Amino acid sequence: MPLDTVVSRYPPLYARVRNVLRQAILEGRLRPGQRLNETQLAEQLGVSRTPLREALRHLEAEGLVEPDGHGGVVVTRLDVNDIASMYECRIALERLSAASAACNATKEDIDRLRAMLDDARAIVRRGDMPELLSHNVAFHRLIAVTGRNSWVVRLLEQLWGHMLLFRASVLGPLSGEGTALEVLSEHEQILDRIAQRDEQGAADMMEAHIRR
Repeated sequence: MPLDTVVSRYPPLYARVRNVLRQAILEGRLRPGQRLNETQLAEQLGVSRTPLREALRHLEAEGLVEPDGHGGVVVTRLDVNDIASMYECRIALERLSAASAACNATKEDIDRLRAMLDDARAIVRRGDMPELLSHNVAFHRLIAVTGRNSWVVRLLEQLWGHMLLFRASVLGPLSGEGTALEVLSEHEQILDRIAQRDEQGAADMMEAHIRR
């Protein structure tokens, strides 16, 4: 059978449901501790419970939802000790990520990272702070990918999900153009050290950026 007759099933329905729920959680429309009723969600989203349950399984793997102890799930609750522990892990991993990127980055990698910074400046000019928050994670992800360590990327993916939940629920989005420009300035300094192949400098700047 010719390949052009095959109906594309990408992305699958559960992935689309997962993305909708993930966005609602990260935007704070679904709050930490809120129980997710499968019947109600299925009706609201216009899907059956099968793709919904698959979506919830993926969100649980990402750490955005958790079992409620009664056969259902709730949006992951935030705990100050967990948050402190996550930041410690994130600092260690992102230091390694930045140092590895400084060691392994090609000219094409540097060009892609600089293009992302240009995109971020345009987002700031539009005043789209929620979009900038997502872009911030994408920039850190590209640094990790540039480091060529797939395990660092995998582990950071889990932490980034929790960090976004924390920021959305407690800190709110990046507050205003001034703060956003400071973040972009720090991103540029990290990138400069990566481009200079300064492994120690890239790691130190990354840690200072995260701690701030």
